[in-house]
Amino acid sequence: MSILQLLPFCLLFVVILQGIEQKDNTVSLEVLIEEADGVIQKSITDYIFAAKEAGVVFKAASRLFTEGKNEDSEHYFTKGLQLSPWDMENQLEYAKVLSALGKSEKAKSVARIVLQTSEKQHVLEESAGLVGKKLPRHINLIPQKLKEAKVICFVKIGPVDDWIIQESGKQLSDKLGIPVFIHSKQLPLPLPHRSSYELWSKALKSDIAWDHPYVIQQMKDIGIKSKEEATTDQTLELIARLYVAQGRDDPRVPFGEFKQQMKERDKQWDVSRLLDTLLSAYPVNSKIVYVGVTASDIFSDDNNYLFGTALTGKHYCIYSYYRYTAWFNFERENKNRLLERIHKQLLSSVGFALGVERPTDPRSARSYPNSLEDHDSKGSWLSLECIKGFEKALGHSLPEKTKEESNKGLNSDH
Repeated sequence: MSILQLLPFCLLFVVILQGIEQKDNTVSLEVLIEEADGVIQKSITDYIFAAKEAGVVFKAASRLFTEGKNEDSEHYFTKGLQLSPWDMENQLEYAKVLSALGKSEKAKSVARIVLQTSEKQHVLEESAGLVGKKLPRHINLIPQKLKEAKVICFVKIGPVDDWIIQESGKQLSDKLGIPVFIHSKQLPLPLPHRSSYELWSKALKSDIAWDHPYVIQQMKDIGIKSKEEATTDQTLELIARLYVAQGRDDPRVPFGEFKQQMKERDKQWDVSRLLDTLLSAYPVNSKIVYVGVTASDIFSDDNNYLFGTALTGKHYCIYSYYRYTAWFNFERENKNRLLERIHKQLLSSVGFALGVERPTDPRSARSYPNSLEDHDSKGSWLSLECIKGFEKALGHSLPEKTKEESNKGLNSDH
């Protein structure tokens, strides 16, 4: 599929999820309420359109809460969440309003929804607090002396959400029957090694017939001297004119929004350099498998991106959860889905770090995915070859539950 074929699909999600631009805080409360009421009224006849403008309602609700008008704030949060129920940050704000009104049980009920769904550290922490809990801690700092023959040690590379360390570490420990620790030292993230925005800008040019007479004329009108010298804005303007000439809707406004989205996804890091940093910081230890964890986008050589990589059999690997998040994929937040994606990647990366070969069964957790869709299609169970490989590398039998999951996956008709 060409970049031009992909653009309309991507733009659809940008338009839906971009939301309404936040208005300046100097706008009066009366104006915000009037605009919110307009959206609510619009929902009677056009719910789909109104849902796209739910941000206007949330803006009024938040201002009312800030000014202590909690009952009115509850009303507008309710209306906003009827339009956009998967907005976890505003669900959290709604729970705070309910708590302030003394509706503690309802506030806890809403907070539990957020706690089960959100992928964001601060949202999870605040929702847990409203429920009267703390986020669980499963993973301890690695001790100076190890009693076990083999352990796994997570190392943060740059800022990493702690809840991901805690939950994914427990899943990995349970699956492999091996202790998982976290190192107290966080490795600094260097300056980005590459700009994905620049790569995208170049890709935009690849499907344009630059020698076509119509394109040549438009280039002159826009002021483009050559394909190589065309800026991103000039290229987008040229594509927009091609759209209009083909009888399609003018895409200039969504193009601008898509450009902004691409800028937000701009920075990338060379995983080989990050591996070098990991090796330099932590010398080889036959007892420890070091797992570098990063929330940043990684690539290698000519690969546009990677989910993870490993030094096969050398006890070092790195994975990134950047491209697994709802934010990156324009999806609704789903905490369990994110954890499942990470779990499959950890089994793959750690397996390679231990010298376990890739399986041939496409349904199993460590099979090669060509895309995120392939990754999601896999099960979270290990193939028989992987189980044997892990047992040989770790020197012990994997937990019975792990083997039961494998047998169930192998014998499943789905």
